[in-house]
Amino acid sequence: MIGTVRSAYNRDFSESKYQDFLADLDKTYNHKITFRIAETPVFVGREFKDKLIAAGNEIVVFIVRPDFKSLTENAIPPGLNVPNETKHTHFLALDFAVVHGEDGAEPRLIEIKIVTIDDF
Repeated sequence: MIGTVRSAYNRDFSESKYQDFLADLDKTYNHKITFRIAETPVFVGREFKDKLIAAGNEIVVFIVRPDFKSLTENAIPPGLNVPNETKHTHFLALDFAVVHGEDGAEPRLIEIKIVTIDDF
């Protein structure tokens, strides 16, 4: 976390600005967003940002492998598979935790959501 940026953000934050932000999102996407939007961003340095991007890229490289489905077919318990799943991912969300590693802060994958168009 970059402390100086965090402090400036905290100093300039207001409930009114947050509500304007939410209204802008709703307008931009022509849809009332019903899930909670984080009230605050996380400010990280370039080195940690690069680690996050590299970790995400490694996961994507694995997911797009031609044998991905066969490698992971037993990972989901029977009855929880998505019916009519397509062959290609249309949306991917990666959720990382931050842990203390030997070289400082390190990202660790804690959740992944892969959505195909048929999920909508």
